Amino acid sequence: MRVATWLLWGLFVTGGLLVIAGAIELGHLNENLPIMEQKSTFLAEAQRSAGRMHDSAALALGLGIFNLVGALLFWPVLAVGMRGGRALILIFVAFVAACQVLLIVQDGTIGVVPYEDLSHDLGQEKLINSLIVAPGYFVMLYPAESAGLILAVLIGWKMLQDSTVEHFQRRRRVTADRTWDVSEILAKRQNGAP
Repeated sequence: MRVATWLLWGLFVTGGLLVIAGAIELGHLNENLPIMEQKSTFLAEAQRSAGRMHDSAALALGLGIFNLVGALLFWPVLAVGMRGGRALILIFVAFVAACQVLLIVQDGTIGVVPYEDLSHDLGQEKLINSLIVAPGYFVMLYPAESAGLILAVLIGWKMLQDSTVEHFQRRRRVTADRTWDVSEILAKRQNGAP
């Protein structure tokens, strides 16, 4: 269970990185859109690239929040071994993995240079890209995407292992009829009963 707990905390950390990256990129875009509209020679193309970056950042932010909240909610479920918790964790990590793949595919279509100038003016291309991509956005985003996907798959794999299944099945509810008297236990041990 310790490994699954650490993997879940890793998912929490990658969620935090996605939140930070998404928030920084959205702030950067909102701040620089008016400047981009003034300085762009191909405004429609620049706006399309900015829109794709906005979608990427919004998805990263939303997925990051989902990972943070989900990891916090499912940590006690995992630690205690609540009945039905294993199925809930499996559904959670399956959804996280699917969203991570979606984010990776979306960012793969954008690339690290989202705006390409139609007239091949490298100065204009560099300027517009600096206005729509926050410094360090991809450096934070790509590792967090990859780690989030790997961690979600590892958590799902861990939930299917026999030791984890046993952990969740072993949980017993304390009821009045299962109250044990110490004298009963000692008497049974003296008689040779386990």
